[in-house]
Amino acid sequence: MAEDNPVKEILYNYLNKFGDNKIQRFLSEKKSSELIEQIISHCYPEIKHLGGNGDENICTLLTGMLHYLLTNSLIPSQRKIELDGIELDIVIPDLKTLKTKPKNALVLHIPKHVDESTINRTVNMIQTVQPNKENIWIIQKELQQPNIRTFEINNNSITQIIDEINGFLSKTKQTQFKIFKSNLV
Repeated sequence: MAEDNPVKEILYNYLNKFGDNKIQRFLSEKKSSELIEQIISHCYPEIKHLGGNGDENICTLLTGMLHYLLTNSLIPSQRKIELDGIELDIVIPDLKTLKTKPKNALVLHIPKHVDESTINRTVNMIQTVQPNKENIWIIQKELQQPNIRTFEINNNSITQIIDEINGFLSKTKQTQFKIFKSNLV
């Protein structure tokens, strides 16, 4: 489950304790911001104290949390894909839409290295496949790239990410009928 990764172990242990039913209730009641706030407030302090590269640890936390929430929210997405030699962290709704109608697709980038020049290079590469810069979103600990849409842990804007993705999808007519997981018999 956590693949011997202490960050993933912290995240998934917390999610298991939180419980699938409670998570689904938060998502179905459109309380994803509260859910994300609770996940971050629990996991982030523990992860800050781990050894190793702190930026990579934060990247792993944000990536794992987003993958989990996108799946459980039934938001269409593709993860860790390559297009024209460029690795893309998350594409919403999918690669086909990005190729044919880039204005209707989001590319979420979660940088492993937070220096501004590396992020700028990556954003420039992403723009070769997603020419709409407003549809490239950065998710990270703190602002490193002031000229692009950024969701951060430090200013708590990360809590709005699921709501913002749903808003984007509804504006682009990419919404779909959502059925939330249920343990009903």
